[in-house]
Amino acid sequence: MQIKGRGARRLKFTINPAVDISTSVPVVQPAHKLRCEEVRRDPGGGGINVARVAMRLGADVLAAFTVGGPIGDHLKDLVKQEGIRSLTIPIRNDTREDFAVVETETGQQYRFVLPGPVPTETDGAPVSNVSPLSMPGRASWSQVGACRRACRTISTRASSRRCALAT
Repeated sequence: MQIKGRGARRLKFTINPAVDISTSVPVVQPAHKLRCEEVRRDPGGGGINVARVAMRLGADVLAAFTVGGPIGDHLKDLVKQEGIRSLTIPIRNDTREDFAVVETETGQQYRFVLPGPVPTETDGAPVSNVSPLSMPGRASWSQVGACRRACRTISTRASSRRCALAT
Protein backbone atom coordinates (compact mmCIF):
# COMPACT_ATOMS: atom_id res chain seq x y z
CA MET A 1 0.00 0.00 0.00
CA GLN A 2 1.33 3.43 -0.90
CA ILE A 3 0.32 6.89 0.14
CA LYS A 4 -0.20 8.81 -3.11
CA GLY A 5 -1.31 12.22 -4.19
CA ARG A 6 -0.69 15.70 -2.92
CA GLY A 7 1.39 16.09 0.23
CA ALA A 8 2.94 12.62 0.30
CA ARG A 9 6.16 14.18 1.61
CA ARG A 10 6.03 14.33 5.42
CA LEU A 11 8.11 15.88 8.16
CA LYS A 12 7.75 14.25 11.56
CA PHE A 13 9.33 16.11 14.49
CA THR A 14 10.05 14.41 17.80
CA ILE A 15 11.18 16.67 20.65
CA ASN A 16 11.58 13.87 23.20
CA PRO A 17 12.59 10.71 21.30
CA ALA A 18 13.75 7.49 22.92
CA VAL A 19 15.53 4.25 22.31
CA ASP A 20 12.82 1.68 23.07
CA ILE A 21 14.21 -1.45 24.72
CA SER A 22 12.06 -4.58 24.92
CA THR A 23 12.54 -8.06 26.33
CA SER A 24 10.60 -10.83 28.04
CA VAL A 25 10.72 -13.00 31.15
CA PRO A 26 8.63 -16.03 32.15
CA VAL A 27 7.22 -14.34 35.30
CA VAL A 28 7.64 -10.90 36.88
CA GLN A 29 8.39 -11.32 40.59
CA PRO A 30 9.41 -8.71 43.15
CA ALA A 31 12.84 -8.92 44.82
CA HIS A 32 14.16 -11.61 42.42
CA LYS A 33 16.70 -11.38 39.63
CA LEU A 34 14.70 -11.78 36.45
CA ARG A 35 16.71 -13.42 33.65
CA CYS A 36 15.56 -11.77 30.44
CA GLU A 37 15.34 -13.20 26.95
CA GLU A 38 16.92 -11.50 23.93
CA VAL A 39 16.86 -7.68 24.02
CA ARG A 40 15.50 -5.63 21.13
CA ARG A 41 16.20 -1.92 20.58
CA ASP A 42 14.06 0.26 18.32
CA PRO A 43 13.93 3.97 17.56
CA GLY A 44 11.00 5.53 19.40
CA GLY A 45 9.05 8.64 20.26
CA GLY A 46 5.78 9.77 18.70
CA GLY A 47 7.07 11.42 15.53
CA ILE A 48 9.67 8.73 14.86
CA ASN A 49 7.08 5.97 15.26
CA VAL A 50 4.74 7.76 12.83
CA ALA A 51 7.63 8.24 10.37
CA ARG A 52 8.45 4.51 10.54
CA VAL A 53 4.87 3.52 9.68
CA ALA A 54 4.42 6.22 7.02
CA MET A 55 7.63 5.16 5.29
CA ARG A 56 6.49 1.52 5.25
CA LEU A 57 3.27 2.73 3.59
CA GLY A 58 5.28 4.49 0.88
CA ALA A 59 5.39 8.10 2.10
CA ASP A 60 8.45 10.28 1.56
CA VAL A 61 9.37 10.99 5.19
CA LEU A 62 11.92 13.18 6.93
CA ALA A 63 12.24 12.58 10.68
CA ALA A 64 13.60 15.49 12.71
CA PHE A 65 14.47 14.76 16.31
CA THR A 66 16.66 15.80 19.21
CA VAL A 67 19.71 13.73 20.14
CA GLY A 68 22.13 13.86 23.04
CA GLY A 69 24.95 11.68 24.34
CA PRO A 70 25.74 8.09 23.40
CA ILE A 71 22.06 7.10 23.55
CA GLY A 72 21.31 9.82 20.99
CA ASP A 73 24.11 8.49 18.77
CA HIS A 74 22.57 5.03 19.01
CA LEU A 75 19.14 6.46 18.15
CA LYS A 76 20.60 8.09 15.00
CA ASP A 77 22.03 4.69 13.98
CA LEU A 78 18.69 2.93 14.59
CA VAL A 79 16.79 5.50 12.48
CA LYS A 80 19.39 5.16 9.71
CA GLN A 81 19.04 1.34 9.80
CA GLU A 82 15.30 1.83 9.22
CA GLY A 83 16.16 3.76 6.04
CA ILE A 84 14.50 6.97 7.24
CA ARG A 85 16.01 10.31 6.18
CA SER A 86 16.66 12.39 9.27
CA LEU A 87 17.65 15.77 10.59
CA THR A 88 19.04 15.66 14.11
CA ILE A 89 19.08 18.53 16.57
CA PRO A 90 21.85 18.18 19.16
CA ILE A 91 20.98 18.72 22.80
CA ARG A 92 23.25 18.78 25.82
CA ASN A 93 21.58 16.05 27.91
CA ASP A 94 21.20 12.37 27.05
CA THR A 95 18.36 11.09 24.91
CA ARG A 96 16.02 8.97 27.01
CA GLU A 97 15.45 5.24 26.98
CA ASP A 98 12.22 3.36 27.63
CA PHE A 99 11.79 -0.33 28.25
CA ALA A 100 9.05 -2.89 28.09
CA VAL A 101 8.99 -6.38 29.57
CA VAL A 102 6.52 -9.05 28.48
CA GLU A 103 5.68 -11.70 31.03
CA THR A 104 5.48 -14.77 28.75
CA GLU A 105 3.32 -16.91 31.08
CA THR A 106 0.48 -14.37 31.11
CA GLY A 107 1.16 -12.23 28.03
CA GLN A 108 1.07 -9.11 30.24
CA GLN A 109 3.32 -6.22 29.21
CA TYR A 110 5.00 -3.89 31.69
CA ARG A 111 6.11 -0.54 30.23
CA PHE A 112 8.57 1.79 31.88
CA VAL A 113 8.84 5.31 30.44
CA LEU A 114 11.92 7.09 31.75
CA PRO A 115 12.03 10.88 32.08
CA GLY A 116 13.25 12.88 29.11
CA PRO A 117 16.14 15.32 29.16
CA VAL A 118 15.71 18.77 30.67
CA PRO A 119 16.41 21.27 27.88
CA THR A 120 19.08 23.94 28.11
CA GLU A 121 18.83 27.42 26.63
CA THR A 122 21.22 26.55 23.77
CA ASP A 123 19.41 23.35 22.75
CA GLY A 124 17.89 23.65 19.28
CA ALA A 125 20.01 26.66 18.30
CA PRO A 126 21.92 24.88 15.49
CA VAL A 127 18.71 24.55 13.46
CA SER A 128 17.91 28.27 13.42
CA ASN A 129 19.81 28.70 10.10
CA VAL A 130 18.51 25.56 8.38
CA SER A 131 17.38 25.91 4.77
CA PRO A 132 15.91 23.32 2.39
CA LEU A 133 19.35 22.98 0.78
CA SER A 134 20.94 21.93 4.07
CA MET A 135 18.30 19.30 4.91
CA PRO A 136 18.52 15.69 3.74
CA GLY A 137 16.75 14.99 0.46
CA ARG A 138 14.36 17.54 -1.01
CA ALA A 139 12.97 19.38 1.99
CA SER A 140 10.41 22.12 1.55
CA TRP A 141 10.35 25.54 3.20
CA SER A 142 7.31 24.44 5.24
CA GLN A 143 9.40 21.57 6.64
CA VAL A 144 12.18 24.01 7.49
CA GLY A 145 9.66 26.30 9.19
CA ALA A 146 8.33 23.41 11.25
CA CYS A 147 11.86 22.57 12.41
CA ARG A 148 12.55 26.19 13.31
CA ARG A 149 9.27 26.44 15.29
CA ALA A 150 10.09 23.23 17.15
CA CYS A 151 13.54 24.54 18.04
CA ARG A 152 12.02 27.78 19.35
CA THR A 153 9.76 25.60 21.51
CA ILE A 154 12.81 23.80 22.91
CA SER A 155 14.50 27.10 23.64
CA THR A 156 11.36 28.62 25.24
CA ARG A 157 10.83 25.62 27.48
CA ALA A 158 14.47 25.69 28.50
CA SER A 159 14.40 29.34 29.50
CA SER A 160 11.15 28.96 31.43
CA ARG A 161 12.45 25.83 33.19
CA ARG A 162 8.86 24.64 33.54
CA CYS A 163 9.36 20.95 32.97
CA ALA A 164 11.11 18.30 30.91
CA LEU A 165 10.19 18.09 27.25
CA ALA A 166 6.94 16.37 26.36
CA THR A 167 6.78 13.74 23.65
